[in-house]
Amino acid sequence: IIEHPVRPGYKLVDMTATETTADKYRFEVAVAANATVKHAIVEEFVYDQTIGITNLSYEQIMVWVRNKDLSEAGRAQLERIANLKRQIGDNQLEQQRTDERVNEFSQDENRLRNNINTLRNVAGQQDKVGAYSEQLAALGVRLVALRDQQAQLRQQADTMQRQLNDLVETLEF
Repeated sequence: IIEHPVRPGYKLVDMTATETTADKYRFEVAVAANATVKHAIVEEFVYDQTIGITNLSYEQIMVWVRNKDLSEAGRAQLERIANLKRQIGDNQLEQQRTDERVNEFSQDENRLRNNINTLRNVAGQQDKVGAYSEQLAALGVRLVALRDQQAQLRQQADTMQRQLNDLVETLEF
């Protein structure tokens, strides 16, 4: 009788124990007198890993795309997801830049308004007030264009995020 420990997570491969206790496998092996027999016990441990694709960056997904064991269909799906995630990242970067420009323009707008209000009370400064008013009007036009761009970028981000969610939901290997 050969005893082998039962290990959590491991399973016997292509063999059955004669008897199993809570912590041991027992194998009955026929051995002739004064003989030696080798009896290999083969076990396997199945390693299971779950990865959330939506939490991975473009670069991390591309590491998986380069996996040679991945099917062509799986590779193509992951490439589409990676490219969409890259586009979403580019969009977010552009949104940040646009937000910064809107903030800068808003500060400039406030500064010009303060200058105009201050100069209105000073005699002989009507020309300067007129110049500041023109600058304020031009800045207002640019600010409206930037806010339109912000809205467009947010709409694009929403559309891309829905596309990404659809791709991840239908992902199959």
